[in-house]
Amino acid sequence: MRRTAKQDAGWLAVQKDRWGAGYQPKAATSQKEVAGLVPGIMKGWGLSSETLIHDLGEDWAELVGEQNAAHCRPGRLEDKTLVIYVTHQVWLSALRQVLSRTLMARLHERYDKNKVKGLRYEMDPDL
Repeated sequence: MRRTAKQDAGWLAVQKDRWGAGYQPKAATSQKEVAGLVPGIMKGWGLSSETLIHDLGEDWAELVGEQNAAHCRPGRLEDKTLVIYVTHQVWLSALRQVLSRTLMARLHERYDKNKVKGLRYEMDPDL
C-alpha cells in the first residue's frame, strides 16, 4: 500500500518526535545496491552452490551442446566437484570421455574458476 502525502507528513512528524527535530529520512536504497547483497546472503546461508546449479541449468545447452544437453543435466556441487546427471549408461561413458575437458574449459571461462574444480558423472536419480 502506497503512502499518501498526508500520511508521509504524519509519519515524518512521528519520526521527528522520536529522533529529534533534525531527523531526515534516508534515501531509498536502490535495487542495484540490494542486488549486490544477494550473493553474500546466499553464501552465508550455504546456498551459493544452488545458485550456481541454477545458473548452469539456464546455460546448459550452450555449455554442452543441444544433443548432449538432451541426455545430461547439472545435478549438484560436492566439494567443488560438479556432479552431472546422465540419462543412460552409454551416454555416461561417452560424455565422460568426450565432454569433460571442453566442459571444464567452458565452465572456467564463464564462472569463477574456484567454483568447479572437477566433474563426476552419475546416472540421473530422477529416471
